[in-house]
Amino acid sequence: MNSIQEKGKRAGVVFLLLVLFAACNLPGVRPARAEESGPETGAAAGAERMGFDAAVQLALKQSPDLDHTGLEIDIRRLDETDSRYSFVPTVSLRVSHYLTEGTSLALVTDPYNPLEAHFSLKIRRLLTRVASLRHLQSIDAGIHDLARMFLELDNLEQQRLLLDERLALARQKQMFGQNRFSAGAVSKLELRIIARQVDLIRIERDRIALSADLLLKNLRSFLGMTETAPFKPAVSHSASQVLGDYGPDSATIEQFQAHSFELRIQELQKQLQEWNITLAYAEYVPKLSFGVRKPDILSSGTDDDFHLLVGISFPLWDGLKRRRNISRQKLISRQYGVAMARREQELTRQWQAARQELQNAAVDLKQAAAAEELARLRAEQSGLRYGAGELALPDDLDAKTAYIEARGKHLGKQLDYDLAALKIRFLCGDLFNSHVNVAGLEE
Repeated sequence: MNSIQEKGKRAGVVFLLLVLFAACNLPGVRPARAEESGPETGAAAGAERMGFDAAVQLALKQSPDLDHTGLEIDIRRLDETDSRYSFVPTVSLRVSHYLTEGTSLALVTDPYNPLEAHFSLKIRRLLTRVASLRHLQSIDAGIHDLARMFLELDNLEQQRLLLDERLALARQKQMFGQNRFSAGAVSKLELRIIARQVDLIRIERDRIALSADLLLKNLRSFLGMTETAPFKPAVSHSASQVLGDYGPDSATIEQFQAHSFELRIQELQKQLQEWNITLAYAEYVPKLSFGVRKPDILSSGTDDDFHLLVGISFPLWDGLKRRRNISRQKLISRQYGVAMARREQELTRQWQAARQELQNAAVDLKQAAAAEELARLRAEQSGLRYGAGELALPDDLDAKTAYIEARGKHLGKQLDYDLAALKIRFLCGDLFNSHVNVAGLEE
């Protein structure tokens, strides 16, 4: 008896758990999805330093800049579902009153063209594919923007460190000048000039801090994170994170054209227009209608029969609208052909400009590296001469400052080259393909 009671209690507990599980899975109380808990997800991910790869994955999950085009896909899929249901004609209930026949009840379909429904579905499918490509194009551009922000933040951090070195040298020179002024060896004007140099370095450091803060805010916004969420991007060695071992010199225009979402979208739009032409011809097909009719439903007669209705409708005169529509769609198709050829030329010029930009950046980088090496040698020579008593301290500090400035220019040219190489990688699709699983997104 006790065993039966224990079994009953256990069964009751299991039943209660099942009820609670079912209640938790009701639509109104379902746990939030990952993409719905944006700020919390960002805070959790940003608790530790976040590298470029992790930032890309976080952006794919919750970036508001990428959600817009993703929602467009859902809208197009709903349109596609509408087209599927258009294979079944719309059924209407009609009540009509005739002066000679009384009131009749009819269950009839609206004018129905099966060919039009078939071609409309094909068009809707192409529109869904266009929306998918636009979403992937938005992701591609977003990853490129994210990579640019990482490179620029890394460069600003390095420039800030160089400015700290310059500021330390300027303060050392200022202290030396003050001591010399106390001894009557320098004028007050020279002190003011040195003080202004210190102020300029501080202003430049503040400008870099503001630029870095703005970039960081833009990065937070792109990743869908709040301003209060803990976030420390690991921007150190961003070139290695963003470019890796990619060699931009091996990139070809064929890779660029094969990856171009714009060309693929225009090709789909051209196919779409061909179906629009076919759909325009389908408007000449007569439309069918079906139904049943019960005559004189208010009469007290004994006729309870329903009459089958089959109808065909064909416009005898429409002001040649269908004919002009066919001509219009053909002209639009020709427009797409011309636009596609023009776009291919624009992409060729864009590729040539990107290659030229990379080559110019490579030359400037070599020149900046040589200038930095020359400044380093001069600073080393200055240090030796100062140690031997052949050079005054301010001149030695000026040589060291010139070396730091040359390093800063070299960093700037390195950023220009990295951005040019990044652009080539972006155009050829290597950046996109290395971070995005297209099959997973399409699911």
